[in-house]
Amino acid sequence: MLQRAADPKEDDGVRDLIQETFLTMWFDTEFNGTTLKKSALASNSKQAPTASSGDHSAEGGDTSSSTVVTPNTATGNTTTASDAVSPIPFPGNGRSSSRRRKSDAVLAAEQRQIRCNVAAKQMVEVVASSGNADFLTDMVKELLFGLGDGIKERKKAERRKKQEAAQSHCGNLVSSLIEQLLGFEEIRKHADKTKEGQQLVAMISTLGVFAQASPLLIQNHLDTLLPYLKADNGVSKEQESAMVIVVSKIVSRVAPTLTTSDVKRVTEGSVCADLVSITYNLGSSTVSAAVEALAKLASHRDAGEGSSEKLMGLVNAFYRYLYKAKGTADDFSAVKANVRNNVHRALSALGSVCRYHEGDKKGASDHVDPTALVVISPSKLSWSNLSDACYAMFRVFIEKKDVGTKCKALRAMCGAFIARPRLMLAVEHTGVLSDVMSDKAHPDLILESLKCWCDILLSEERRIESGEAKEEMDMKESITTSVKISGDQDGDSTLVGGVLTQHSSRLYKLTTNTSPAIRHACVELIGHLLRQGLINPMETVPYLLALQGDVGSPLIRQLALKLLIKEGCVKFLLRFSLSLIIFAPFWK
Repeated sequence: MLQRAADPKEDDGVRDLIQETFLTMWFDTEFNGTTLKKSALASNSKQAPTASSGDHSAEGGDTSSSTVVTPNTATGNTTTASDAVSPIPFPGNGRSSSRRRKSDAVLAAEQRQIRCNVAAKQMVEVVASSGNADFLTDMVKELLFGLGDGIKERKKAERRKKQEAAQSHCGNLVSSLIEQLLGFEEIRKHADKTKEGQQLVAMISTLGVFAQASPLLIQNHLDTLLPYLKADNGVSKEQESAMVIVVSKIVSRVAPTLTTSDVKRVTEGSVCADLVSITYNLGSSTVSAAVEALAKLASHRDAGEGSSEKLMGLVNAFYRYLYKAKGTADDFSAVKANVRNNVHRALSALGSVCRYHEGDKKGASDHVDPTALVVISPSKLSWSNLSDACYAMFRVFIEKKDVGTKCKALRAMCGAFIARPRLMLAVEHTGVLSDVMSDKAHPDLILESLKCWCDILLSEERRIESGEAKEEMDMKESITTSVKISGDQDGDSTLVGGVLTQHSSRLYKLTTNTSPAIRHACVELIGHLLRQGLINPMETVPYLLALQGDVGSPLIRQLALKLLIKEGCVKFLLRFSLSLIIFAPFWK
């Protein structure tokens, strides 16, 4: 089912059905074991008792029970009819009269716990086999926050009750996953590192799903996951990186919800030192996740100076390295590989700091002239001028002749744009954005620019939907009540789309690029712009229709067709064709 759901050619109705199937199997919060038990007892009461008196004496002589006990000829043990009816056996059926006399509520609770344990194991197996937990994240979010859509005002209490039940059910699933993780660690033999590493990555990734959906579900279990940041779990380097990325993202999500005592315990321990070590030792893919976690901890209102000092020390080290390396050579493809790799790591780290650190956003000015920004000495670096100084440094390295260095510098610049959308508007006037997408640019740089624009659009969309934009607006004293009423209080939300709309003609041209990767990234970006209502759907019709002839790339063709259908362009074309047929006789 997962293979069919992941197939871009699959019908949306089939995908929805697959999602509903998993939702029912794993997140059925309305399951009532008591009802099932009663229905089983009712069905048994209609049958004549077949148990011998010896069987009753073995069960404690309880002859008043309506449960039918029949011998199992295959094993010699006794079983009950309720065991045959129930899809998951009730604990202790046919073994103890005290267990049978448990209240219905206790039996239902035990049944729910069994279902949670089974569902948790199935989730881990599915994540391990698919290698992607995005579909599971969507299901958990739908369960926690999508209940009751469209319900009238009078049913708010019922909707709230359903959401509380879903939250409780997900909490039980998280507890089962933690128990499964601890049990696996106890029986590990470190014999097959690859297999054990895959299992660990799957279990931690599944926990990461619930952290992304609702951080409060993981808050009480954070101490169990923090030791994995040390990256000494006895698995391959790729698997260590995968676990570190997931745990770092969990820390980032949970950090704002930590209490004063919890955040002090975390920051005063070895967590911050482990995150700093990750940025120096592991691959570049882990740098952004580790820096984000460290920045979120440092930005907590009750965090001490320790985490902020470690982050600033990290910034100083990477900035100082770039300051020394900027004059090494203009062609970085000719420098030593370790120097180039260190430069790329430093660019990634500084870009992530500019993106995630809250103090950097507060200290930076909304109105800036990019041409006036210059690289400053490392000794003058502070939180108030970090963003401006880093952008000037990124500009230096984006001018280098090495394509890989250009891509890393552009990605770092993207982090500054996400934190300060008005900086992107100012940079647009310098021509940098046009240069990275021009015909003279390297295909890898064009592809990286398209990915960056997608990330900026999605990040801005999440900022608005999560309510972060409103919180930032309320914190600004310069925004008065009259400005709020005028509706121009959050102009940043439209800046990014407005900048990219200026390059729409270039985007349409890139749909015919010879590189399939560029065409695919371009269609994805057009899809985001269409969904956010930033470009006219009719203008995209010729290019999306032309992509239906891309026989060598079925994924691109399918994505373009979906955009045509979703925007209603196909219906328009059919009606237009029908009008041509109707009026054809008048043209003769």
